[in-house]
Amino acid sequence: MALYDAFGKEIARRFAKPLAETSGRGRTVELDLGRPTSVNHVIAMEDIVHGERVRAYRIEGLGGDGRWATLFDGGLSIGHKKIDRFAPATVSRVRLSVTQSADTPLIRRLAAYSVEGTGGSRSLVDAVWAFDEGAGPAAQASGADWPARLAGPVWAAGHAGKALDFRTRHDCAVLGNVAPGERDFTLAAWVFPRSVPAGQARILAKERINVGANQFRLYLHEGGRLGFAMSDASASLPYPFVTSPGSVPLKAWTHVAVTRRGADFTLYVNGQAAARSRSPRVLNHENEEELRIGACTAAAGDGADYAFDGLIDDVRIYARALGDAELADPARLPDPLWRPLERWTESTFAADWKTWSVDLTPGIAAPGEFELDFRKTAGPGEIEIRSVELLIAGQPIAGRARPLDGSPGRFIVYRMEQTSADSPSAARVTARFAGGRPCAGQVRIRPRQQAERE
Repeated sequence: MALYDAFGKEIARRFAKPLAETSGRGRTVELDLGRPTSVNHVIAMEDIVHGERVRAYRIEGLGGDGRWATLFDGGLSIGHKKIDRFAPATVSRVRLSVTQSADTPLIRRLAAYSVEGTGGSRSLVDAVWAFDEGAGPAAQASGADWPARLAGPVWAAGHAGKALDFRTRHDCAVLGNVAPGERDFTLAAWVFPRSVPAGQARILAKERINVGANQFRLYLHEGGRLGFAMSDASASLPYPFVTSPGSVPLKAWTHVAVTRRGADFTLYVNGQAAARSRSPRVLNHENEEELRIGACTAAAGDGADYAFDGLIDDVRIYARALGDAELADPARLPDPLWRPLERWTESTFAADWKTWSVDLTPGIAAPGEFELDFRKTAGPGEIEIRSVELLIAGQPIAGRARPLDGSPGRFIVYRMEQTSADSPSAARVTARFAGGRPCAGQVRIRPRQQAERE
């Protein structure tokens, strides 16, 4: 039953909300997306009341150059429903072209989707590798079931506790095939470089040497500069995007970070914004390479190259762009598990039941199961919560929120629908101050991890 439940939720995550959909008849049916949009799945359905008429077809997309390109070819039939998956492509229109049919094709539905984590990869989630185990073949992450498999580096004293020491061009820690896609992110780490032997030493990278498309690397550039490079299949962040010379000195600990918020990128050194740049559009990065700490993938095979020479500690990934204030003190970065939402004050509730709405949108970037925490921060009283309801675009969705057993003030909410700007998430909370004694506090949210669900 758990597997059936997970399967149903994954189908809903992928296909509950299309980018756009239409219907039509004839050998071509076009779907207008309204703007250039990344697409990697198309669903087509025939009106089978009149029989299955399509015998062969292809899916095409209209690119930024004004030309139609084939996204999927070789389709043989559609019938009730056909789901076609292909490499991500940024297009403004999608076209179903029927090349063979028994009669006039009747297309009941043509819908386009952008589904994260389906190219053999999974999406980024919040995680921290503190490297404090000090021994063993892997480093565990806090915040996610996401171990880093060690391939060469050795344990050593770090900036705080233990760290990994990368000493040869083949050393790396492997995080697996994880794709940033189009979502915002923050990458951060403490680094102690001894040298930059190849002119560019990778701190965190998901790319193969000598491949121009889908590059992704946070790296040290010669001259003591921090850099970041990113591209998708056809566009890239302006290169080089680096900080000033000497900003990351050799043989000293330096905190480095990069954020992506839409098309805007910022590099940080020791908590201060050191360089900013903008990509020509929101880049969609997804390839079949592994995300690696300390190196990228060599030109051939699975070996490492352009490795980091030195120590790396406290690697962090956030599936959102942290702000300047959050990165200002590298010793006090936000807990990756919890994202702060709205605060309540001593006047928000009263001795009688009152209803209050909390915007969950900042913490729900994609469908999934989430944990809400109502945490008191000040005042003599306590908050007593009678109910929590999930709202999507202002409408209550029954059965999507429940108390977390054994954890007062915590609730589980589940959103199965795809997220978008026109369907924000919120929680409608009915609560009161127990005994009429007020308090203040803050609501926090985090994705639920598999281990917690079990």
